[in-house]
Amino acid sequence: MRMLIQTFIKRGGPGRLVSLTWLGVYPVLTTIAVLLEPWLSPHPTWAQTLIMSAIMVPVMVLGVMPALKRWI
Repeated sequence: MRMLIQTFIKRGGPGRLVSLTWLGVYPVLTTIAVLLEPWLSPHPTWAQTLIMSAIMVPVMVLGVMPALKRWI
């Protein structure tokens, strides 16, 4: 699986950035949604999105994206 991902991403261009971002965003967003669901469910959708994005962006920028760039 890792070789398949590396082959697709190493072709360069916007595909690399899109792939790296998706590989990072999906698991982070899913984890945040599952962990915070009990606290977020009473709030309106706009508030849920605001809270999740406020957590997700720093996690992605400071942790996940640098790790993915080193890995791939």
